[in-house]
Amino acid sequence: MTELSNTQAGKTVQEGDDFQARLAAVALPRSEVISGWDMALSLPKPALKSVPAGSVYWFEDFRGEIVALKRLLSNGVQTKQKGIFCQRQAEGFNRVLVGAWPEKTR
Repeated sequence: MTELSNTQAGKTVQEGDDFQARLAAVALPRSEVISGWDMALSLPKPALKSVPAGSVYWFEDFRGEIVALKRLLSNGVQTKQKGIFCQRQAEGFNRVLVGAWPEKTR
């Protein structure tokens, strides 16, 4: 799953083959840039755009197994570019909190 914006609301988002859902709304402040210093290599880390902590994505029409959401909680958001992002995940980036809104009772 990549960075999403309000302009993508209503589109289907797929996380691997595990699940898909329709993005209904986003509460997202302006993206930030993260960088830093790699002490092991004595080099600057590449500057990357990031979604600020506290950003909220509202998904509807979830299709898939609940186990996929549990994996998302434990592994964070996975990306295809492994090298840099694995290091960022070890630093605590790409973490999510998933909550279910109760369905309306009639």
